[in-house]
Amino acid sequence: MSAILTFDDAGDLVGFSSSDRAHSREAATWSTPISGYRSVDGVRVGALGDANWIEPTGEWTYGRFEITSLAYNLAL
Repeated sequence: MSAILTFDDAGDLVGFSSSDRAHSREAATWSTPISGYRSVDGVRVGALGDANWIEPTGEWTYGRFEITSLAYNLAL
Protein backbone atom coordinates (compact mmCIF):
# COMPACT_ATOMS: atom_id res chain seq x y z
CA MET A 1 0.00 0.00 0.00
CA SER A 2 1.16 3.52 -0.70
CA ALA A 3 -0.29 7.01 -0.76
CA ILE A 4 0.61 10.54 -1.75
CA LEU A 5 0.19 13.13 1.00
CA THR A 6 -0.11 16.81 0.00
CA PHE A 7 0.66 19.68 2.37
CA ASP A 8 0.09 23.42 1.99
CA ASP A 9 2.61 26.19 2.78
CA ALA A 10 1.50 26.23 6.43
CA GLY A 11 2.29 22.52 6.76
CA ASP A 12 -1.35 21.42 6.94
CA LEU A 13 -2.29 18.13 5.30
CA VAL A 14 -4.68 19.09 2.48
CA GLY A 15 -4.86 15.91 0.44
CA PHE A 16 -4.40 12.15 0.47
CA SER A 17 -4.55 9.96 -2.62
CA SER A 18 -3.94 6.29 -3.28
CA SER A 19 -4.13 4.11 -6.37
CA ASP A 20 -4.14 0.75 -4.61
CA ARG A 21 -7.82 0.48 -3.80
CA ALA A 22 -10.54 -1.12 -5.90
CA HIS A 23 -13.82 0.20 -7.25
CA SER A 24 -16.22 -2.03 -9.17
CA ARG A 25 -13.57 -4.77 -8.91
CA GLU A 26 -11.03 -2.67 -10.81
CA ALA A 27 -8.11 -0.63 -9.53
CA ALA A 28 -9.03 2.98 -8.97
CA THR A 29 -7.47 6.14 -7.59
CA TRP A 30 -9.02 7.46 -4.41
CA SER A 31 -8.57 10.95 -3.01
CA THR A 32 -9.44 12.65 0.24
CA PRO A 33 -9.18 16.44 0.09
CA ILE A 34 -8.97 17.89 3.61
CA SER A 35 -9.89 21.45 4.62
CA GLY A 36 -11.57 23.51 7.32
CA TYR A 37 -8.64 23.48 9.73
CA ARG A 38 -9.74 24.56 13.20
CA SER A 39 -9.41 23.68 16.86
CA VAL A 40 -11.64 20.77 17.89
CA ASP A 41 -11.50 19.96 21.60
CA GLY A 42 -8.16 21.79 21.78
CA VAL A 43 -6.54 19.97 18.84
CA ARG A 44 -5.94 21.59 15.41
CA VAL A 45 -7.44 19.31 12.77
CA GLY A 46 -8.60 19.40 9.19
CA ALA A 47 -12.24 19.16 10.15
CA LEU A 48 -13.72 18.79 6.64
CA GLY A 49 -12.98 16.02 4.16
CA ASP A 50 -14.40 14.33 1.10
CA ALA A 51 -14.01 10.72 0.04
CA ASN A 52 -13.61 10.59 -3.76
CA TRP A 53 -12.75 8.11 -6.44
CA ILE A 54 -11.24 9.19 -9.73
CA GLU A 55 -12.30 7.63 -13.03
CA PRO A 56 -11.48 8.62 -16.61
CA THR A 57 -14.85 10.42 -16.74
CA GLY A 58 -14.17 12.51 -13.62
CA GLU A 59 -13.83 12.63 -9.86
CA TRP A 60 -16.82 11.46 -7.84
CA THR A 61 -17.56 12.23 -4.20
CA TYR A 62 -19.16 9.36 -2.31
CA GLY A 63 -18.78 10.72 1.21
CA ARG A 64 -18.41 14.02 3.06
CA PHE A 65 -17.14 14.22 6.61
CA GLU A 66 -16.91 16.81 9.36
CA ILE A 67 -15.08 16.29 12.63
CA THR A 68 -17.06 17.95 15.41
CA SER A 69 -15.45 16.29 18.44
CA LEU A 70 -12.45 14.14 19.26
CA ALA A 71 -11.93 11.30 21.72
CA TYR A 72 -8.67 9.41 22.14
CA ASN A 73 -6.90 7.13 24.60
CA LEU A 74 -10.27 5.67 25.57
CA ALA A 75 -10.39 2.76 27.95
CA LEU A 76 -12.18 -0.18 26.38
